[in-house]
Amino acid sequence: MKKSLLITLLCAVILLSGCSYSRNLKVLTRQQATEDLDYLVESVETISYKPFSRVTREDFDYCVDRIKSGFSEQVSRKGLSTSIMELLAMLRDDHTNLGSFPDFIEYVKSGGKVLPLQLMYKDGDFIIMNVEDVNELGALKTDVRLVEIDDKPLNSFIEHYRKYVSAKTDYFKDIIIAMRFAMYLWYFEEHRDSFKIKMEDEQGLSHTKMVEAVSADIEIKRKKPRAKNMFAYQFYKSNSVCFFRALSFNSLNEDLTENIWVRKRLIKILNNLTSDMKKRKSSILIVDIRNNGGGDTYYGVELLKRTSSRSFKKPRRHIRNSRAARKAYIINGLEKNRIPAFLHLENIIDFNLYGLKAKDFEIEGQYWYSKQKVVEPLADGWTGKLVVLVNGLTGSAAVEFASIVKDNQLGIIVGKETGGRASFYGGSAPLILTNSGLICYLSTERVTRPGGFDDGRGVLPDFELDVTLEDDVLVEKIYNHIMIEPPN
Repeated sequence: MKKSLLITLLCAVILLSGCSYSRNLKVLTRQQATEDLDYLVESVETISYKPFSRVTREDFDYCVDRIKSGFSEQVSRKGLSTSIMELLAMLRDDHTNLGSFPDFIEYVKSGGKVLPLQLMYKDGDFIIMNVEDVNELGALKTDVRLVEIDDKPLNSFIEHYRKYVSAKTDYFKDIIIAMRFAMYLWYFEEHRDSFKIKMEDEQGLSHTKMVEAVSADIEIKRKKPRAKNMFAYQFYKSNSVCFFRALSFNSLNEDLTENIWVRKRLIKILNNLTSDMKKRKSSILIVDIRNNGGGDTYYGVELLKRTSSRSFKKPRRHIRNSRAARKAYIINGLEKNRIPAFLHLENIIDFNLYGLKAKDFEIEGQYWYSKQKVVEPLADGWTGKLVVLVNGLTGSAAVEFASIVKDNQLGIIVGKETGGRASFYGGSAPLILTNSGLICYLSTERVTRPGGFDDGRGVLPDFELDVTLEDDVLVEKIYNHIMIEPPN
């Protein structure tokens, strides 16, 4: 026992040797910036799942050399951030990206002001969500889209920002840009205290207005996962329709370990859901995963086990289970000061990546390929009509859930095409750059939808709907669609 513990501790020392905590510098020397970039490139090579399948190695190396040659004697962390955004965006992978924006957050926390518009991407346009703040006397009717900023067409901003956004399709890039537009404007444009904006409504009426920059009202600190903020449901149509909102599948702590108390609570909610639907004799379940960015695939499977009367196939996972990925997870856990290093040692010794079991995979060196299993439903589950409501902000594990429903014909998909692709790269390993403290995420796996194909698209709806409508209106439209749908 003592010998085994000694070997384990020795392995930990060897693995973690040379790892220092980030200095988190706002201004770096050229050498420090180059070291961070070299570490990132090395990690892409050793952690990412086949990173050069979407971009040539030559083009990637050319970008790296161009960035390095552009470094001056001093490099701002903000400037390094934009360089990393561009480099990682070349991999065309939703899950490989710059995951931290410390300079923007510090700017906002210090009272810095930004464009006062909240945007949403809708059918090719960037719609102003808080239009009542800038639409004087109701001059324009909904939907009001942003057309220009300071006499510069909005499209020119979008085309520029796309090369810094990590996603395969322009559709998903534009959705992300709309959500982060004020931040991208701060990163890439000169500071402005006011903006001249041109707006236009659906009837073609336009309105130009000067707006003052405002203090950003954004969520800066990540909240701890709470079950009540993730899953909730209510009944409509005399209990015949249950509307279940899953805002997130993410029950991870900040150090990426599973919060077991949240998981237990969420499973309890799923059990209560099926029990209530059976008690109320509900015939339709609408699962709302609009704006659900994903998290743990476990919840989607557990929901389907309780609401499907048929067995189903899950997507196939292709995972790069490398030592470098293991090291990245361990350092992240240490950096967050949540758990001591020795609790990670099982991952060092047997190369299990957060619950992966060798018996479930075909293993070829550091590449693990899941054996596609058939999942059986629970014997006492609910049986009825399943509907999944999706939109452009449905991503990752939530898209995986929708693809299981779609490809196994367990129900119907309604809404808009998911922003995340149905076959995608996922499993982000956190990478902390030593000098700047910037955090990047590198994809460690490839997920192939249950249907076994990749058309480069998200999960497509069977019935397209305006996903911005109020819940009760959506319920009515979905209910009417199902009632007039011809029987199979």
